Amino acid sequence: MMQNVYAIFCYKQFVSRIRKACSHNDGTNTSDYFLISTASPKGRRKERIGYILLIINNARKSPGMLSPFARQQISWACSLNHRIRLDLLDPNITTNSSTEQKEKRQKVEEEIRIKASWNDLPQNELNHVVAEIHGQILNLDNTFFSQIQSSPPSLRISVFPNDGTEYLCRSLQAYTHQWLTNVKKGDNLHNDSSFTTNHTTSDTIISAIDPSDAFSGPIKITKSMQQATLVLHTILTSRKEVMFGISTKEEYWAQLHSKMNHHGTANIMICPTDEKTGEDKITLPTFISTDNSMNRFNETAIISRSPCYVPVSRAYYKLKQVMDEHLAHHLKQLQKTNGSCIDLGASPGGWTQVMHDCMKMNERKEGISSSLTNCCSHPVILSIDQAILARRVRELAHVCHVRQDFTNDSAIEEIAKCAPYSLVVCDASTDSNEVLTKIMETFDKVSCRIQNRIEADNTGGVLMTTPSAMVITLKMPYKSSQSMNRHLNQVVNTMPKMIQSITSWATKSTNNKFSTETINPPSMPVQYKIEHLMANSESERTLIIMLGA
Repeated sequence: MMQNVYAIFCYKQFVSRIRKACSHNDGTNTSDYFLISTASPKGRRKERIGYILLIINNARKSPGMLSPFARQQISWACSLNHRIRLDLLDPNITTNSSTEQKEKRQKVEEEIRIKASWNDLPQNELNHVVAEIHGQILNLDNTFFSQIQSSPPSLRISVFPNDGTEYLCRSLQAYTHQWLTNVKKGDNLHNDSSFTTNHTTSDTIISAIDPSDAFSGPIKITKSMQQATLVLHTILTSRKEVMFGISTKEEYWAQLHSKMNHHGTANIMICPTDEKTGEDKITLPTFISTDNSMNRFNETAIISRSPCYVPVSRAYYKLKQVMDEHLAHHLKQLQKTNGSCIDLGASPGGWTQVMHDCMKMNERKEGISSSLTNCCSHPVILSIDQAILARRVRELAHVCHVRQDFTNDSAIEEIAKCAPYSLVVCDASTDSNEVLTKIMETFDKVSCRIQNRIEADNTGGVLMTTPSAMVITLKMPYKSSQSMNRHLNQVVNTMPKMIQSITSWATKSTNNKFSTETINPPSMPVQYKIEHLMANSESERTLIIMLGA
Protein backbone atom coordinates (compact mmCIF):
# COMPACT_ATOMS: atom_id res chain seq x y z
CA MET A 1 0.00 0.00 0.00
CA MET A 2 1.37 3.40 -0.99
CA GLN A 3 1.31 6.48 1.22
CA ASN A 4 1.41 10.19 0.43
CA VAL A 5 0.96 9.72 -3.33
CA TYR A 6 -1.36 12.17 -5.04
CA ALA A 7 -2.70 12.76 -8.53
CA ILE A 8 -3.35 16.45 -9.23
CA PHE A 9 -5.15 17.65 -12.35
CA CYS A 10 -4.11 21.30 -12.62
CA TYR A 11 -3.25 24.18 -14.95
CA LYS A 12 0.09 23.69 -16.71
CA GLN A 13 1.46 27.07 -15.66
CA PHE A 14 1.03 26.17 -11.97
CA VAL A 15 2.58 22.70 -12.13
CA SER A 16 6.03 23.65 -10.80
CA ARG A 17 4.59 25.80 -8.00
CA ILE A 18 2.12 23.14 -6.88
CA ARG A 19 4.76 20.43 -7.10
CA LYS A 20 7.16 22.45 -4.92
CA ALA A 21 4.46 23.12 -2.35
CA CYS A 22 3.56 19.42 -2.08
CA SER A 23 6.88 17.62 -2.46
CA HIS A 24 9.64 16.88 0.04
CA ASN A 25 12.45 19.29 0.91
CA ASP A 26 10.55 22.33 -0.32
CA GLY A 27 10.39 20.90 -3.81
CA THR A 28 14.11 20.25 -4.26
CA ASN A 29 13.62 16.52 -4.86
CA THR A 30 12.63 16.69 -8.51
CA SER A 31 12.79 12.90 -8.99
CA ASP A 32 9.67 12.42 -6.89
CA TYR A 33 7.09 13.33 -9.50
CA PHE A 34 6.11 12.84 -13.12
CA LEU A 35 3.63 14.33 -15.56
CA ILE A 36 1.07 12.70 -17.82
CA SER A 37 -0.07 14.52 -20.92
CA THR A 38 -3.76 15.37 -21.16
CA ALA A 39 -3.75 16.61 -24.74
CA SER A 40 -7.33 16.34 -25.95
CA PRO A 41 -8.28 14.46 -29.09
CA LYS A 42 -10.12 16.44 -31.73
CA GLY A 43 -13.64 17.19 -30.62
CA ARG A 44 -13.00 16.90 -26.87
CA ARG A 45 -13.69 19.75 -24.47
CA LYS A 46 -11.37 22.70 -25.09
CA GLU A 47 -10.93 23.54 -21.41
CA ARG A 48 -8.84 20.39 -20.94
CA ILE A 49 -6.13 21.71 -23.26
CA GLY A 50 -4.57 23.88 -20.51
CA TYR A 51 -4.41 21.08 -17.94
CA ILE A 52 -1.88 18.39 -17.13
CA LEU A 53 -1.89 15.48 -14.68
CA LEU A 54 0.77 15.67 -11.98
CA ILE A 55 1.64 12.55 -9.96
CA ILE A 56 3.62 13.27 -6.75
CA ASN A 57 5.23 10.50 -4.72
CA ASN A 58 6.14 10.87 -1.02
CA ALA A 59 4.38 14.22 -0.74
CA ARG A 60 4.99 16.17 2.47
CA LYS A 61 1.71 18.04 2.15
CA SER A 62 -1.72 17.06 0.89
CA PRO A 63 -3.16 19.17 -1.97
CA GLY A 64 -6.03 19.96 0.39
CA MET A 65 -3.60 21.79 2.68
CA LEU A 66 -2.25 24.13 0.00
CA SER A 67 -3.04 27.83 -0.09
CA PRO A 68 -6.37 28.79 -1.70
CA PHE A 69 -4.47 30.38 -4.62
CA ALA A 70 -3.02 26.95 -5.39
CA ARG A 71 -6.22 25.00 -4.86
CA GLN A 72 -8.25 27.20 -7.19
CA GLN A 73 -5.92 26.10 -10.02
CA ILE A 74 -6.61 22.39 -9.36
CA SER A 75 -9.57 20.84 -11.17
CA TRP A 76 -9.44 17.72 -9.01
CA ALA A 77 -7.03 15.76 -6.87
CA CYS A 78 -7.03 12.30 -5.33
CA SER A 79 -4.93 10.10 -3.10
CA LEU A 80 -3.46 7.01 -4.77
CA ASN A 81 -2.75 4.22 -2.30
CA HIS A 82 -2.29 1.20 -4.58
CA ARG A 83 -0.06 0.38 -7.53
CA ILE A 84 -0.40 -2.53 -9.98
CA ARG A 85 2.63 -3.42 -12.07
CA LEU A 86 2.07 -4.36 -15.69
CA ASP A 87 4.44 -5.65 -18.32
CA LEU A 88 3.05 -5.05 -21.78
CA LEU A 89 6.21 -4.14 -23.64
CA ASP A 90 8.02 -6.20 -26.21
CA PRO A 91 8.81 -9.52 -24.41
CA ASN A 92 11.74 -10.08 -26.75
CA ILE A 93 13.66 -7.27 -25.02
CA THR A 94 14.97 -8.93 -21.83
CA THR A 95 17.40 -7.89 -19.14
CA ASN A 96 20.14 -9.63 -21.14
CA SER A 97 19.40 -7.60 -24.24
CA SER A 98 21.99 -5.39 -25.86
CA THR A 99 22.44 -1.71 -24.97
CA GLU A 100 20.78 -0.74 -28.24
CA GLN A 101 17.71 -2.82 -27.41
CA LYS A 102 17.49 -1.34 -23.90
CA GLU A 103 17.72 2.18 -25.30
CA LYS A 104 14.95 1.27 -27.74
CA ARG A 105 12.81 -0.01 -24.87
CA GLN A 106 13.45 3.13 -22.81
CA LYS A 107 12.41 5.28 -25.76
CA VAL A 108 9.27 3.20 -26.20
CA GLU A 109 8.44 3.56 -22.50
CA GLU A 110 8.77 7.34 -22.67
CA GLU A 111 6.45 7.49 -25.66
CA ILE A 112 3.96 5.12 -24.08
CA ARG A 113 3.84 7.27 -20.93
CA ILE A 114 2.04 9.79 -23.13
CA LYS A 115 0.12 7.45 -25.44
CA ALA A 116 -1.06 4.77 -22.97
CA SER A 117 -4.69 3.76 -23.48
CA TRP A 118 -6.95 1.36 -21.64
CA ASN A 119 -7.81 -0.21 -24.97
CA ASP A 120 -4.21 -1.42 -25.16
CA LEU A 121 -4.64 -3.67 -22.13
CA PRO A 122 -5.25 -7.32 -22.97
CA GLN A 123 -8.04 -9.08 -21.10
CA ASN A 124 -5.75 -10.95 -18.69
CA GLU A 125 -4.10 -7.72 -17.51
CA LEU A 126 -7.48 -6.03 -17.14
CA ASN A 127 -8.68 -9.01 -15.10
CA HIS A 128 -5.70 -8.52 -12.81
CA VAL A 129 -6.47 -4.82 -12.36
CA VAL A 130 -10.16 -5.45 -11.68
CA ALA A 131 -9.37 -8.23 -9.18
CA GLU A 132 -7.02 -5.94 -7.25
CA ILE A 133 -9.58 -3.13 -7.16
CA HIS A 134 -12.30 -5.55 -6.08
CA GLY A 135 -10.10 -6.90 -3.28
CA GLN A 136 -9.19 -3.45 -1.99
CA ILE A 137 -12.86 -2.42 -1.93
CA LEU A 138 -13.47 -5.44 0.30
CA ASN A 139 -10.55 -4.47 2.54
CA LEU A 140 -11.92 -0.94 2.95
CA ASP A 141 -15.58 -1.90 3.39
CA ASN A 142 -16.25 -5.61 3.87
CA THR A 143 -20.00 -4.96 3.85
CA PHE A 144 -19.98 -3.22 0.47
CA PHE A 145 -20.78 -6.30 -1.64
CA SER A 146 -22.92 -8.02 0.99
CA GLN A 147 -25.37 -5.10 0.74
CA ILE A 148 -25.85 -5.57 -2.99
CA GLN A 149 -28.82 -7.92 -2.69
CA SER A 150 -30.79 -5.73 -0.25
CA SER A 151 -29.75 -2.10 -0.79
CA PRO A 152 -27.13 -1.70 -3.53
CA PRO A 153 -24.33 0.68 -2.45
CA SER A 154 -23.06 3.29 -4.87
CA LEU A 155 -19.58 3.59 -6.32
CA ARG A 156 -18.28 6.76 -7.98
CA ILE A 157 -15.58 5.86 -10.51
CA SER A 158 -13.13 8.27 -12.12
CA VAL A 159 -10.91 6.73 -14.80
CA PHE A 160 -7.91 8.36 -16.48
CA PRO A 161 -7.54 8.39 -19.43
CA ASN A 162 -11.33 8.52 -19.67
CA ASP A 163 -11.41 6.23 -22.73
CA GLY A 164 -11.22 3.37 -20.23
CA THR A 165 -14.29 4.33 -18.20
CA GLU A 166 -16.72 2.07 -20.04
CA TYR A 167 -14.14 -0.69 -20.43
CA LEU A 168 -13.26 -0.76 -16.72
CA CYS A 169 -16.86 -0.42 -15.49
CA ARG A 170 -18.06 -3.36 -17.62
CA SER A 171 -15.21 -5.54 -16.36
CA LEU A 172 -15.75 -4.57 -12.70
CA GLN A 173 -19.48 -5.30 -12.96
CA ALA A 174 -18.82 -8.64 -14.62
CA TYR A 175 -16.18 -9.58 -12.07
CA THR A 176 -18.48 -8.66 -9.19
CA HIS A 177 -21.32 -10.73 -10.64
CA GLN A 178 -19.09 -13.77 -10.98
CA TRP A 179 -17.68 -13.23 -7.48
CA LEU A 180 -21.20 -13.13 -6.02
CA THR A 181 -22.08 -16.31 -7.86
CA ASN A 182 -19.07 -18.11 -6.37
CA VAL A 183 -19.71 -16.74 -2.89
CA LYS A 184 -23.22 -18.24 -3.01
CA LYS A 185 -21.59 -21.56 -3.82
CA GLY A 186 -19.41 -21.21 -0.73
CA ASP A 187 -16.17 -20.39 -2.56
CA ASN A 188 -13.84 -17.73 -1.08
CA LEU A 189 -12.47 -16.40 -4.35
CA HIS A 190 -12.87 -12.66 -3.90
CA ASN A 191 -9.34 -11.83 -5.04
CA ASP A 192 -8.69 -14.47 -7.69
CA SER A 193 -7.60 -12.78 -10.91
CA SER A 194 -8.08 -16.04 -12.81
CA PHE A 195 -11.79 -15.28 -13.12
CA THR A 196 -12.86 -14.63 -16.67
CA THR A 197 -14.63 -11.31 -17.09
CA ASN A 198 -15.31 -11.65 -20.77
CA HIS A 199 -18.95 -10.57 -20.56
CA THR A 200 -19.45 -11.18 -24.28
CA THR A 201 -19.27 -14.96 -23.83
CA SER A 202 -20.67 -15.65 -20.35
CA ASP A 203 -24.42 -16.42 -20.32
CA THR A 204 -24.77 -15.66 -16.59
CA ILE A 205 -23.06 -12.30 -16.97
CA ILE A 206 -25.10 -11.34 -20.01
CA SER A 207 -28.28 -12.04 -18.06
CA ALA A 208 -27.19 -9.67 -15.26
CA ILE A 209 -25.65 -6.87 -17.34
CA ASP A 210 -27.38 -4.87 -20.03
CA PRO A 211 -25.08 -5.02 -23.09
CA SER A 212 -26.25 -1.55 -24.12
CA ASP A 213 -25.38 0.01 -20.73
CA ALA A 214 -21.77 -0.20 -19.61
CA PHE A 215 -22.70 0.88 -16.09
CA SER A 216 -25.42 -1.71 -15.42
CA GLY A 217 -24.78 -4.60 -13.08
CA PRO A 218 -24.75 -5.53 -9.40
CA ILE A 219 -22.84 -2.37 -8.41
CA LYS A 220 -24.69 0.93 -8.60
CA ILE A 221 -22.26 3.26 -10.40
CA THR A 222 -23.03 6.95 -10.04
CA LYS A 223 -21.56 10.27 -11.12
CA SER A 224 -22.97 12.02 -8.07
CA MET A 225 -20.66 12.58 -5.11
CA GLN A 226 -23.62 12.89 -2.73
CA GLN A 227 -25.09 9.52 -3.74
CA ALA A 228 -21.80 7.61 -3.65
CA THR A 229 -20.77 5.30 -0.82
CA LEU A 230 -17.19 4.84 -1.99
CA VAL A 231 -15.04 6.86 -4.40
CA LEU A 232 -12.59 5.14 -6.76
CA HIS A 233 -9.90 6.88 -8.83
CA THR A 234 -8.02 4.71 -11.33
CA ILE A 235 -5.15 6.03 -13.45
CA LEU A 236 -3.28 4.23 -16.19
CA THR A 237 0.06 6.00 -15.80
CA SER A 238 1.75 3.95 -18.53
CA ARG A 239 1.66 0.50 -20.05
CA LYS A 240 3.81 -0.49 -17.08
CA GLU A 241 1.49 0.37 -14.20
CA VAL A 242 -1.96 1.30 -12.97
CA MET A 243 -2.39 3.38 -9.83
CA PHE A 244 -5.66 3.68 -7.95
CA GLY A 245 -7.11 5.01 -4.72
CA ILE A 246 -10.28 4.12 -2.83
CA SER A 247 -11.84 6.15 -0.05
CA THR A 248 -15.20 6.76 1.54
CA LYS A 249 -17.25 9.66 0.24
CA GLU A 250 -16.93 11.52 3.56
CA GLU A 251 -13.15 11.15 3.67
CA TYR A 252 -12.64 12.24 0.08
CA TRP A 253 -14.98 15.22 0.42
CA ALA A 254 -13.46 16.49 3.66
CA GLN A 255 -9.80 16.10 2.68
CA LEU A 256 -9.76 16.98 -1.01
CA HIS A 257 -12.90 17.45 -3.09
CA SER A 258 -14.43 20.25 -1.00
CA LYS A 259 -11.23 22.31 -1.24
CA MET A 260 -10.44 22.35 -4.97
CA ASN A 261 -11.34 24.59 -7.90
CA HIS A 262 -14.21 26.96 -7.09
CA HIS A 263 -14.08 25.84 -3.44
CA GLY A 264 -10.50 27.15 -3.31
CA THR A 265 -11.58 30.39 -4.95
CA ALA A 266 -14.21 30.84 -2.22
CA ASN A 267 -11.44 30.74 0.40
CA ILE A 268 -9.62 33.69 -1.18
CA MET A 269 -11.10 36.52 0.80
CA ILE A 270 -10.27 40.13 -0.07
CA CYS A 271 -12.14 43.17 1.23
CA PRO A 272 -10.90 46.08 -0.93
CA THR A 273 -10.81 49.67 0.30
CA ASP A 274 -11.43 53.06 -1.30
CA GLU A 275 -8.27 54.48 -2.89
CA LYS A 276 -8.99 58.03 -1.64
CA THR A 277 -10.34 57.45 1.87
CA GLY A 278 -9.10 54.00 2.84
CA GLU A 279 -12.61 53.00 3.92
CA ASP A 280 -13.94 49.50 3.15
CA LYS A 281 -15.90 49.34 -0.08
CA ILE A 282 -18.17 46.61 1.30
CA THR A 283 -19.45 45.94 4.80
CA LEU A 284 -17.28 43.43 6.61
CA PRO A 285 -19.13 40.20 7.44
CA THR A 286 -19.26 38.86 10.97
CA PHE A 287 -16.48 36.35 11.43
CA ILE A 288 -17.25 33.40 13.64
CA SER A 289 -14.64 30.79 14.49
CA THR A 290 -15.98 27.31 13.81
CA ASP A 291 -14.76 23.77 13.40
CA ASN A 292 -16.88 23.27 10.29
CA SER A 293 -14.48 22.28 7.50
CA MET A 294 -16.74 23.96 4.95
CA ASN A 295 -16.54 27.39 6.65
CA ARG A 296 -15.41 29.80 3.99
CA PHE A 297 -13.12 31.75 6.30
CA ASN A 298 -11.32 28.90 8.05
CA GLU A 299 -8.48 29.21 5.52
CA THR A 300 -7.06 32.26 7.26
CA ALA A 301 -7.32 31.49 10.94
CA ILE A 302 -6.25 34.96 12.04
CA ILE A 303 -9.39 36.47 10.54
CA SER A 304 -11.53 34.94 13.30
CA ARG A 305 -9.56 37.00 15.86
CA SER A 306 -10.16 40.45 14.40
CA PRO A 307 -11.79 42.00 11.31
CA CYS A 308 -8.68 44.21 11.08
CA TYR A 309 -6.85 41.24 9.55
CA VAL A 310 -9.27 40.70 6.69
CA PRO A 311 -6.94 41.05 3.65
CA VAL A 312 -7.22 44.43 1.95
CA SER A 313 -5.51 43.22 -1.23
CA ARG A 314 -4.49 40.17 -3.22
CA ALA A 315 -0.86 40.93 -2.36
CA TYR A 316 -1.59 39.86 1.24
CA TYR A 317 -1.33 36.22 0.19
CA LYS A 318 2.16 36.66 -1.28
CA LEU A 319 3.79 37.63 2.01
CA LYS A 320 1.56 35.21 3.93
CA GLN A 321 3.00 32.32 1.91
CA VAL A 322 6.55 33.57 2.49
CA MET A 323 5.96 33.72 6.24
CA ASP A 324 4.25 30.32 6.38
CA GLU A 325 6.59 28.37 4.12
CA HIS A 326 9.95 30.15 3.90
CA LEU A 327 10.47 32.19 7.07
CA ALA A 328 8.41 30.15 9.54
CA HIS A 329 11.51 28.69 11.25
CA HIS A 330 13.09 32.15 11.62
CA LEU A 331 10.13 34.16 12.96
CA LYS A 332 10.94 33.62 16.65
CA GLN A 333 14.51 34.76 16.02
CA LEU A 334 13.28 37.85 14.20
CA GLN A 335 10.82 38.66 16.99
CA LYS A 336 13.54 38.41 19.64
CA THR A 337 15.62 41.09 17.92
CA ASN A 338 12.94 43.60 19.01
CA GLY A 339 13.53 45.55 15.80
CA SER A 340 11.10 47.58 13.74
CA CYS A 341 9.57 46.51 10.42
CA ILE A 342 9.27 48.55 7.25
CA ASP A 343 6.91 48.20 4.28
CA LEU A 344 8.07 50.10 1.19
CA GLY A 345 5.26 50.87 -1.27
CA ALA A 346 2.77 49.77 1.36
CA SER A 347 -0.63 50.94 0.03
CA PRO A 348 -3.27 49.65 0.59
CA GLY A 349 -1.56 47.73 3.42
CA GLY A 350 -1.83 43.98 2.79
CA TRP A 351 1.82 43.31 3.61
CA THR A 352 1.63 45.53 6.70
CA GLN A 353 -1.24 43.33 7.93
CA VAL A 354 0.84 40.18 7.53
CA MET A 355 3.86 41.67 9.30
CA HIS A 356 1.73 42.98 12.15
CA ASP A 357 0.35 39.52 12.84
CA CYS A 358 3.47 37.41 12.21
CA MET A 359 5.80 39.73 14.16
CA LYS A 360 3.28 39.84 17.05
CA MET A 361 3.17 43.62 17.16
CA ASN A 362 0.10 43.52 19.42
CA GLU A 363 2.33 42.06 22.13
CA ARG A 364 4.72 45.03 22.01
CA LYS A 365 4.53 47.88 24.51
CA GLU A 366 1.34 49.92 24.38
CA GLY A 367 1.02 53.65 23.99
CA ILE A 368 2.41 54.05 20.48
CA SER A 369 0.38 56.35 18.29
CA SER A 370 0.52 56.52 14.51
CA SER A 371 1.90 60.07 14.51
CA LEU A 372 5.34 60.43 13.00
CA THR A 373 6.76 62.22 16.04
CA ASN A 374 6.39 59.08 18.12
CA CYS A 375 7.66 56.59 15.52
CA CYS A 376 11.12 56.40 17.06
CA SER A 377 9.94 55.73 20.64
CA HIS A 378 9.60 51.97 20.27
CA PRO A 379 9.79 49.33 17.52
CA VAL A 380 7.07 50.00 14.96
CA ILE A 381 5.89 49.04 11.49
CA LEU A 382 6.78 51.90 9.21
CA SER A 383 4.49 51.82 6.14
CA ILE A 384 5.70 54.18 3.43
CA ASP A 385 3.64 55.05 0.36
CA GLN A 386 2.31 58.21 -1.25
CA ALA A 387 -1.11 56.58 -1.56
CA ILE A 388 -3.55 56.15 1.33
CA LEU A 389 -3.33 53.17 3.67
CA ALA A 390 -6.56 51.30 4.47
CA ARG A 391 -8.19 52.66 7.61
CA ARG A 392 -8.25 49.22 9.21
CA VAL A 393 -4.50 48.96 8.69
CA ARG A 394 -3.76 52.49 9.94
CA GLU A 395 -5.62 51.70 13.15
CA LEU A 396 -3.43 48.70 13.98
CA ALA A 397 -1.21 49.27 17.01
CA HIS A 398 2.37 50.40 16.29
CA VAL A 399 1.70 51.15 12.60
CA CYS A 400 3.07 54.48 11.34
CA HIS A 401 2.10 55.67 7.86
CA VAL A 402 4.47 57.98 5.98
CA ARG A 403 2.71 59.40 2.89
CA GLN A 404 5.82 60.01 0.80
CA ASP A 405 8.06 58.27 -1.70
CA PHE A 406 10.56 56.26 0.30
CA THR A 407 13.44 57.88 -1.63
CA ASN A 408 12.58 61.41 -0.36
CA ASP A 409 14.82 63.02 2.27
CA SER A 410 11.99 63.36 4.78
CA ALA A 411 11.13 59.66 4.38
CA ILE A 412 14.81 58.75 4.76
CA GLU A 413 14.88 60.71 8.03
CA GLU A 414 11.88 58.79 9.37
CA ILE A 415 13.47 55.48 8.31
CA ALA A 416 16.62 56.40 10.24
CA LYS A 417 14.59 57.35 13.37
CA CYS A 418 12.84 53.97 13.54
CA ALA A 419 15.91 51.79 12.90
CA PRO A 420 17.04 49.08 13.44
CA TYR A 421 14.83 46.82 11.29
CA SER A 422 14.38 43.09 11.60
CA LEU A 423 12.07 42.79 8.57
CA VAL A 424 12.09 44.83 5.35
CA VAL A 425 9.46 44.17 2.67
CA CYS A 426 8.59 45.80 -0.62
CA ASP A 427 5.79 45.09 -3.12
CA ALA A 428 6.05 48.38 -5.01
CA SER A 429 4.73 48.55 -8.57
CA THR A 430 8.17 49.22 -10.02
CA ASP A 431 10.46 47.36 -12.40
CA SER A 432 12.64 44.83 -10.58
CA ASN A 433 16.02 46.40 -11.38
CA GLU A 434 14.75 49.88 -10.57
CA VAL A 435 13.26 48.89 -7.23
CA LEU A 436 16.44 47.08 -6.14
CA THR A 437 18.54 50.11 -7.08
CA LYS A 438 16.21 52.47 -5.18
CA ILE A 439 16.25 50.29 -2.07
CA MET A 440 20.04 50.03 -2.02
CA GLU A 441 20.55 53.76 -2.62
CA THR A 442 17.95 54.73 0.00
CA PHE A 443 19.23 52.36 2.66
CA ASP A 444 22.83 53.42 2.01
CA LYS A 445 21.75 57.01 2.75
CA VAL A 446 19.92 55.90 5.90
CA SER A 447 22.95 53.93 7.06
CA CYS A 448 25.17 57.00 6.54
CA ARG A 449 22.85 59.14 8.68
CA ILE A 450 22.91 56.55 11.44
CA GLN A 451 26.70 56.35 11.34
CA ASN A 452 26.97 60.15 11.42
CA ARG A 453 24.91 60.19 14.62
CA ILE A 454 27.27 57.66 16.14
CA GLU A 455 30.24 59.86 15.36
CA ALA A 456 28.44 63.04 16.56
CA ASP A 457 26.89 62.05 19.89
CA ASN A 458 27.13 58.26 20.19
CA THR A 459 23.32 57.90 19.98
CA GLY A 460 23.13 55.99 16.72
CA GLY A 461 22.69 52.32 16.03
CA VAL A 462 22.44 50.02 13.04
CA LEU A 463 20.05 49.87 10.14
CA MET A 464 19.45 46.08 10.22
CA THR A 465 19.36 43.71 13.17
CA THR A 466 21.03 40.31 13.18
CA PRO A 467 19.21 38.20 12.18
CA SER A 468 16.94 40.08 9.80
CA ALA A 469 15.08 39.39 6.56
CA MET A 470 14.07 41.15 3.36
CA VAL A 471 11.21 40.21 1.02
CA ILE A 472 10.97 42.01 -2.33
CA THR A 473 8.59 41.42 -5.23
CA LEU A 474 10.40 41.42 -8.57
CA LYS A 475 8.09 42.73 -11.29
CA MET A 476 9.27 42.20 -14.84
CA PRO A 477 7.84 42.85 -18.31
CA TYR A 478 6.56 39.46 -19.48
CA LYS A 479 7.06 38.76 -23.16
CA SER A 480 8.41 35.23 -23.17
CA SER A 481 10.14 32.72 -20.92
CA GLN A 482 13.43 33.82 -22.48
CA SER A 483 12.87 37.47 -21.51
CA MET A 484 11.89 36.39 -17.98
CA ASN A 485 15.12 34.41 -17.64
CA ARG A 486 17.09 37.36 -18.93
CA HIS A 487 15.59 39.71 -16.33
CA LEU A 488 16.10 37.16 -13.56
CA ASN A 489 19.77 36.80 -14.56
CA GLN A 490 20.12 40.57 -14.26
CA VAL A 491 18.77 40.36 -10.71
CA VAL A 492 21.16 37.52 -9.84
CA ASN A 493 24.07 39.57 -11.19
CA THR A 494 23.21 42.45 -8.84
CA MET A 495 23.04 40.22 -5.75
CA PRO A 496 26.78 40.28 -4.83
CA LYS A 497 26.65 44.08 -4.61
CA MET A 498 23.38 43.99 -2.68
CA ILE A 499 24.72 41.38 -0.23
CA GLN A 500 27.74 43.58 0.42
CA SER A 501 25.44 46.52 1.16
CA ILE A 502 23.18 44.45 3.43
CA THR A 503 26.19 43.28 5.44
CA SER A 504 27.32 46.88 5.94
CA TRP A 505 23.85 47.88 7.16
CA ALA A 506 24.22 45.51 10.15
CA THR A 507 27.78 46.38 11.20
CA LYS A 508 28.77 46.92 14.81
CA SER A 509 27.66 50.08 16.61
CA THR A 510 28.29 51.42 20.11
CA ASN A 511 24.61 51.64 20.94
CA ASN A 512 21.67 49.54 19.75
CA LYS A 513 18.61 51.64 20.50
CA PHE A 514 16.22 48.81 21.34
CA SER A 515 18.64 46.36 22.89
CA THR A 516 21.68 46.49 25.13
CA GLU A 517 23.37 43.74 23.12
CA THR A 518 26.03 44.65 20.60
CA ILE A 519 25.70 43.41 17.06
CA ASN A 520 29.03 42.05 15.93
CA PRO A 521 28.70 38.41 14.86
CA PRO A 522 31.93 36.61 13.93
CA SER A 523 30.47 36.01 10.49
CA MET A 524 27.56 37.57 8.62
CA PRO A 525 26.01 34.90 6.39
CA VAL A 526 23.55 36.20 3.81
CA GLN A 527 21.34 33.73 1.98
CA TYR A 528 18.80 34.44 -0.73
CA LYS A 529 16.41 32.65 -3.04
CA ILE A 530 13.95 33.65 -5.73
CA GLU A 531 10.52 32.01 -5.56
CA HIS A 532 7.46 31.94 -7.82
CA LEU A 533 4.68 32.24 -5.24
CA MET A 534 1.12 31.10 -5.78
CA ALA A 535 -0.19 34.68 -5.77
CA ASN A 536 2.59 35.92 -8.07
CA SER A 537 1.58 36.63 -11.65
CA GLU A 538 3.49 35.06 -14.53
CA SER A 539 5.72 38.15 -14.72
CA GLU A 540 6.47 38.26 -10.98
CA ARG A 541 8.96 36.53 -8.71
CA THR A 542 9.71 37.08 -5.04
CA LEU A 543 13.22 37.65 -3.66
CA ILE A 544 13.74 36.38 -0.09
CA ILE A 545 16.94 37.40 1.72
CA MET A 546 17.98 36.18 5.18
CA LEU A 547 20.80 37.89 7.06
CA GLY A 548 22.64 36.18 9.88
CA ALA A 549 20.35 33.16 10.34
